[in-house]
Amino acid sequence: MKRRWGSLAALAALALLLSLPACEERGSKSARAAKRVRAGSAGGTQAIAKSSAPPVARRAVTPRAPARFGPALTRLQGAYDRKVHSETKVCAPCHAQIYAQWRESVHAFASLSNPYYRTAFDAFVKSPAGSKRNFCGGCHDPALMLSGKMAAADFSSDKVADDRLAHVGVTCMTCHGIAKASTDGNASYTLDTSAVPIPKKGDKASLKAHLARVGGKALRMPSLCASCHVGFLSKRSGHAASVTGLDEHGNWRRSGYAGNKLTRLDRVEAKTCVGCHMKKVKGLASHRFAGGHSALAAAIGSAEQLAAVRAMVKSAARVNVASYRLQKRKGKMPARLWIDVVIYNSGTGHRFPGGALDLRDTWLKLELLDAKGKRIASAGTRYERDTADTTALLLKASVATVGGKIVEGHQVGSFRAPVADRSIAPRDALVVRYRHDVAAGAKALVFPLRVRARLRHRRLAKVAYDAACAQSKTPRGKRFRRATKKHLGFDVDACAAQPVIEVARAEATLVAGKQRVSARWDVNYQHGLGLLHQVSEATDEARAAFEHALTLTPDKALRARAMWGLGSVSARQNRTDEALRWFAKAQALVGAQPALDFARARAEQRRFHHRAALGHYERAANKSHDERVWRGLGTCAGTVFDANRSLGAAHRGLALEPRDPDLLRLQLLALRRLGAPAAQIAAAASAFDSHKRDEAFGAIRDRCLKDQARCRRERQPIPIITLR
Repeated sequence: MKRRWGSLAALAALALLLSLPACEERGSKSARAAKRVRAGSAGGTQAIAKSSAPPVARRAVTPRAPARFGPALTRLQGAYDRKVHSETKVCAPCHAQIYAQWRESVHAFASLSNPYYRTAFDAFVKSPAGSKRNFCGGCHDPALMLSGKMAAADFSSDKVADDRLAHVGVTCMTCHGIAKASTDGNASYTLDTSAVPIPKKGDKASLKAHLARVGGKALRMPSLCASCHVGFLSKRSGHAASVTGLDEHGNWRRSGYAGNKLTRLDRVEAKTCVGCHMKKVKGLASHRFAGGHSALAAAIGSAEQLAAVRAMVKSAARVNVASYRLQKRKGKMPARLWIDVVIYNSGTGHRFPGGALDLRDTWLKLELLDAKGKRIASAGTRYERDTADTTALLLKASVATVGGKIVEGHQVGSFRAPVADRSIAPRDALVVRYRHDVAAGAKALVFPLRVRARLRHRRLAKVAYDAACAQSKTPRGKRFRRATKKHLGFDVDACAAQPVIEVARAEATLVAGKQRVSARWDVNYQHGLGLLHQVSEATDEARAAFEHALTLTPDKALRARAMWGLGSVSARQNRTDEALRWFAKAQALVGAQPALDFARARAEQRRFHHRAALGHYERAANKSHDERVWRGLGTCAGTVFDANRSLGAAHRGLALEPRDPDLLRLQLLALRRLGAPAAQIAAAASAFDSHKRDEAFGAIRDRCLKDQARCRRERQPIPIITLR
């Protein structure tokens, strides 16, 4: 009994030690400083370490606040001219190809002429948050919002269908009229609707004036796209907590496509939003803005728009069969076949799928065939016609109500907490594990076998699509359909069958043997990436994949990637010295890299060696534009009581992610420790309070897990699906 209580006491002491903010040896200077600060917090002056960083201004960096059009962050430069902003046909004579492409794009149909958007918008307006309709208007309906019509008392009546402004969408002079834009999101742009000088034939000065007016600097900056392709919920939008709902820009900025070398040793060609979504056609940037909007392309009956969307979607991701093994079990228990399939985001600069992730309908199906091609078992093969098929692996996100119930049909007014996200970050992977039990009494599996996996995509989840189709048949829907045909020349059929696009497919032959894995380096590396998302206790599976990848190539750069993976596994398992050795081996092959410094920093931070982590973070920070490195640097600096350094890191990170709750907290703590002016501390506290993590999240998640099988399935880090 004494030994038992002694063990528990030792564990308690260890837990207390690990909870200390500074993790240095017991008698170190930082440990003594910690005592002074804890004493100071009871009433005395707080001690802070002498900072090696230049003095930082003791001020609060706060997110951009709405002005006249809140909760949208839109501003006007000068008076609003509705005609200049909303007229598009004036551009057509000189820009015929561009105009023809734009009028079939989702930008042209961003507003209420789009039945799928209109259905979600109408539901939002009817929700408790409905008075905050400018939350939608800044990006989807700028002409209605800026003209004041969206704020009118009768705006929700059906007669708005007859207003031309309800059909203009994102016009030429929305993008070409933006004078300034920021990456804050929620329509964070400043619009100039002053007159556009029309060039005169043979008059170079008039042409120069025209180009200066419509081709400003903002047009060539990623922040223009980010201003609307970043979206967040907050108290200002009528929600109880701050939630990032859409972050295409942030996901791109953290990727290699933006030149970010922090995430991993991955070299890809740099690409911007324009580089992917406005590829040149006949020498001109396409204004189809092709993405994944296949449902709208079908609804307006545009074969050209649908072809552009198909081309984008089909280059988005890859699928591979990574490994399989036959598990012989004891006694009379049937044998079990395990198959790992890897989905790799190979060609999307943001998460795949993208956009409003709760609306996505992307799924993986798998078939197990015998040598003659006869199906033995399958998963997800019914989903295309029956979305109740729970054996389909879905790539999407789910948001729950305050009661923990998953919200269907993009009912934004009911959103409270994101409880699951099975989308895939750029150049990252998801592993899907399939299990096939040989039925009791049946003959053993006869090899060879064939596995066929297919990744399929529809734009809209069935609930949202069905709701829009049903609404289109109501008097309001019919009135909008007639008005859209009048104003835009398209008879929009919301009930048109959604195209199903095959994103990727893979086939593999399984031969007799206990275990086989792919002989390709890239598949094993991607398998390892996906398995890194496992819980820490199971990351040895990722180790095996990276070790196998290491044996398959003599290429130094590829071997270094596998070594980075092995180091990442060791770090996850708190085998820090081993992790550092792997990172050193990788560096010997490819030289110093921000990804290796970042990996070292996180490994040291995991074992509470914050001073060591600081140096690695600073080296990584010098070559990156990623808030994660500033968050880590600021945390470590704060832990060793270098408040000045922590504040500087928080400011740098907030310049990239102004609503990051961890950075806002670091800023607040640093300002308090530095004795900043009360007004600055109050501003920092207000910003943190507005965007802090939802304190109810844990309870919401737990209710979701308890009450809904779907929630339990979607939160599995490595989904396991039983073939039927």
